[in-house]
Amino acid sequence: MARSPGNALDISFFQEIHNALNEVENSCRGIILTSDLPQIFSGGLNLKAVAQLSSVAELDEFVREMEKFWLRIYSSKLATVAAINGHATAGGCAIALACDYRVMSKGDEKPYIIGLNESRLVSFLNILLLEAYKDTIGNRNADLHVQLGTLFPEVVAAKLGLVDQLVSKEELLTEAQKRMKEFLSVPDHSRHGCKLLFRRNIMNRYSQSGDKERQQFVATLASPKTQKLIKEMVMKLSKPNK
Repeated sequence: MARSPGNALDISFFQEIHNALNEVENSCRGIILTSDLPQIFSGGLNLKAVAQLSSVAELDEFVREMEKFWLRIYSSKLATVAAINGHATAGGCAIALACDYRVMSKGDEKPYIIGLNESRLVSFLNILLLEAYKDTIGNRNADLHVQLGTLFPEVVAAKLGLVDQLVSKEELLTEAQKRMKEFLSVPDHSRHGCKLLFRRNIMNRYSQSGDKERQQFVATLASPKTQKLIKEMVMKLSKPNK
């Protein structure tokens, strides 16, 4: 991933990932997701793009594309390893959650952070991410930290199981490749079948009630209060650092 600023998630980003997956799904057995940007894996949604969506229909399309993007990785027949080489906040954490394995490198001077901090930004959490978070760090931890919008330092994230492995930046890609080889030592059809068995609860819930829950999520995004918060956040992010 190499899109400035911060590998921010928007519809064009989702399409780029879809295109990349289309190219490799029939020629490769696995992918490693990492960032070419210094010290950041992904900072989450492109709030400037979201702020420009002026109707419920546009917001609904955006959320649909976001869900399709996330589910494409989450259910992929490919083995997926996230090599997290920087901060992974909000949607950046969501990308990592969709992967089969997460390796994170240590920050050079300050720890990298990771987590779903949407409650501190503009909205509550999409149901797909909430359920995946619960599966990863446990119901109580997810309940507490989704409400608080906690961003975990790398060591804490490893202890919680939010990341599977914490390594130096020099070791990151080597370790990610090692884990990929482990996945690829298993026949693809059986590995992918096991993946879908463990993930079917989330996927079944989405297929049964995804439209209703998306409508609720979009209604929150479209509310005057949330729109005001988004615009305030965009203004804050647009100010030059002093």
